Amino acid sequence: MVSKQEHVEQLILDTAAKLFEKYGYNNVRISDITKDIGMTTGFFYYHFRSKEQILQMIYENYISGAAEAVREIYEMGNLSAEEKLNLLIKRHCKGIRDNHAHVSVFFREYRNLSEEAIKIIQEKNSDYLKHIVKIIEQGVEEGLFKEDVNPKMVSLAIIGMCNWIYQWFKEGGGKSIDEVGETFYRLVTSGLLK
Repeated sequence: MVSKQEHVEQLILDTAAKLFEKYGYNNVRISDITKDIGMTTGFFYYHFRSKEQILQMIYENYISGAAEAVREIYEMGNLSAEEKLNLLIKRHCKGIRDNHAHVSVFFREYRNLSEEAIKIIQEKNSDYLKHIVKIIEQGVEEGLFKEDVNPKMVSLAIIGMCNWIYQWFKEGGGKSIDEVGETFYRLVTSGLLK
């Protein structure tokens, strides 16, 4: 169960992400965030030290959640690599749809992170990539995927393809997120499967 404090902090993060997405990180002040929520600046500082902390938390929360989801999929011992890949691609696409403002900030505001924050994000991003690579390697070991594939290159291609939907996907725009995920899955496996 989410505590009241966690709920308020998530509300602040969501509001900040929405404003950062719309106006850009550098154009949003803490007073803009508090005004949008209807709280005082003092209330904001009770929960967060700075706007920089908010930005770092948006990054850390997104990549931590994504890395955890991929790790969980990788550890599903009852699924083949092909089934894991299907689940991974579809969850990735849905995660971008469901967290659009956070994802937009994630891809647009990197230059505003501190060096310390960048190191943390890179470590978590590396963990995320590692588990996708392991799924591709599992598929090769299972004899499902071609032996001559480069697992890291395929993994980076999957990430790039799925990530880019934040730029163009619109709910009700012709294809559902499930259809997009299925199309991506078929595209990837058409090059991987034996």
